Amino acid sequence: MDYKIIAAIIGLISGAVGSLLAPWVKWRIEKVRLQFEARKEKIKYWRNEIDNSDDFYSFIQTSTFQDLKKRLTDEELASFYKTWIEKNPNIDTQKSKLSRFHEIVNSIEKEWKII
Repeated sequence: MDYKIIAAIIGLISGAVGSLLAPWVKWRIEKVRLQFEARKEKIKYWRNEIDNSDDFYSFIQTSTFQDLKKRLTDEELASFYKTWIEKNPNIDTQKSKLSRFHEIVNSIEKEWKII
């Protein structure tokens, strides 16, 4: 077989593979970028809800609490339930519990490699 024919066949195959592979690579890069942006917005939303909560009781009614409570230990969750049923919970206790959620958001941010 002539070398020109072999070169043409190799060129045809590599062109076909390249034309199929390039859009897939572009799509994959875009998917990662969109996931990163969505995670960044989620972190921003969580922080905003924690910061804008008047007290711990108002915070537990947010979607942020529902998202983040999965990251609490059983002991922390039991302690938080106790705080909810107190008649006049201490403001410092409420702030420390809200600060625990800031810590959780910070750890998620590191886990997701946003910072």
